Amino acid sequence: MEPKIGLTPRQAEVLHYIKIFFNEYGYYPTVREICGGKVAGEKIIKPMSAHTNAHRLLNCLHNKGYIIKAVASPRGIAIVK
Repeated sequence: MEPKIGLTPRQAEVLHYIKIFFNEYGYYPTVREICGGKVAGEKIIKPMSAHTNAHRLLNCLHNKGYIIKAVASPRGIAIVK
């Protein structure tokens, strides 16, 4: 695996959201849940208007080594420890 590279502020927000979501529910969020930006009814990050934005950010996090992604799975992401 390649070394981790720094994150943009928006990528850091999404990574933080994924961590909070996992800590709250015990499983990782779907792309739709990431777009909503809420955990337990509380706004964590600014909502996204398009799913493609979430996919792009997740791909960046994956390419930088912060998450792993499973193909064709709705909750197919996990944070690399």
